[in-house]
Amino acid sequence: DNVDAQILYGVINDWYAQFLLDKGDISNSFKYLHEAYKVCSKVRGKDSEKSVLLLNDLGITSFRAEDMENAEKYLKEAVNAGNKLEDKSHLGVVHANLGLILLQKG
Repeated sequence: DNVDAQILYGVINDWYAQFLLDKGDISNSFKYLHEAYKVCSKVRGKDSEKSVLLLNDLGITSFRAEDMENAEKYLKEAVNAGNKLEDKSHLGVVHANLGLILLQKG
């Protein structure tokens, strides 16, 4: 398959997921975010910066769907992947989001 076409497909899924999330359609947003993550992890690898950001988005979307278990799972995956990156600039946000989830869980 053409890598550029795969990346474009992933980006479109990500953008559409954000659009749906803005409209309050959390379940469909999650579906498109998950597809974007699948494409990204296949093309760029699970430990890429974009994969970390998509895992963070999956965690936050799970949180908005009141699915704390998956929210925690995705954010922990994002932390693990982010720790392997040279540029850790996004890791603070992921840690903050994970902290929020853990506080909510009690």
